[in-house]
Amino acid sequence: MQVGRMLGEMLQQLDYQVDLHQSAGFRTEPGQFAMLVTDMTMPQMTGLDLLRNYAAYAPISRPFVVPVPAS
Repeated sequence: MQVGRMLGEMLQQLDYQVDLHQSAGFRTEPGQFAMLVTDMTMPQMTGLDLLRNYAAYAPISRPFVVPVPAS
């Protein structure tokens, strides 16, 4: 999660609100996120699966997705 923390800190310095989650099973309110940054390979699902699951209950009109490999 070091990459996530580093990216989160950089985004916070640019005045973005950042929520870091270590599990792909988190729940949020529809429309809460303008951007999802995800590892493409996780134990529970892929980053693409995470985006599909999120979009299924929180429609994203113009998704901005940043796929990040773990290594």
